[in-house]
Amino acid sequence: MTRLAHYQVDIIELGVQSLDDGVLEKSQRGHTALDVAKAVALIKEYHFTLGLQMMLALPGDTPEKSLETAQKIIALQPDFVRIYPTAVIKDTKLAEMMINGIYQPWSLDVVIDTVAQIADEFMLADIPIIRIGLQAADNLVWGKDLLGGAYHPAMGELVKNRQIFRRLTNALAKMPDTMVIYCNKNELSQFIGQKKNNLYKLRKIYHSDLAIKADEALPKGIFELEQKGERRRFDV
Repeated sequence: MTRLAHYQVDIIELGVQSLDDGVLEKSQRGHTALDVAKAVALIKEYHFTLGLQMMLALPGDTPEKSLETAQKIIALQPDFVRIYPTAVIKDTKLAEMMINGIYQPWSLDVVIDTVAQIADEFMLADIPIIRIGLQAADNLVWGKDLLGGAYHPAMGELVKNRQIFRRLTNALAKMPDTMVIYCNKNELSQFIGQKKNNLYKLRKIYHSDLAIKADEALPKGIFELEQKGERRRFDV
């Protein structure tokens, strides 16, 4: 650490991936949750900026275990985090495990829902998320290097859409007769969802003619529900 400080290193990121020892062992990570805690304490002692990366859907992982890892990461108080759903790349040990039936990737929907919950937890803890999902690359496509997992080039956008859907369902539970949802014009696509998925799902749950509209008077991060001519405001 002294040498790093001498050479003016100011940011250290750790690929924590999970803080469940069972998941770490099955994933052959080579470290334990206690090792991470010790490393974090040392990094903080030398006042480096700390980033922690977590990876969900590893061997032995469950949504519940990933949420527990997120809570443990929050307790470590990093300055920022990255969240990576597991992707299965050809010619890797994980690919071999999947082909042999030892590892089963999560569905895209389960991954998105779990990451949305995790992202909410980090937001409540005021910990910035600087990336969700792998960066798009030419080889990360089905039929080339990508064999499985919940990879999507717009993972961050899908997660944001799901976070908003969760906010909307919570608000609509209080105002089930809502006919129109209003939001900031720059957030309209996120409220409607990719391929209008949020809108279609809400219409199935509530009203077939439920509408989502932009209102230029609304600031970002705020939406309103209109029910019987009255509008009520909620935070995103």
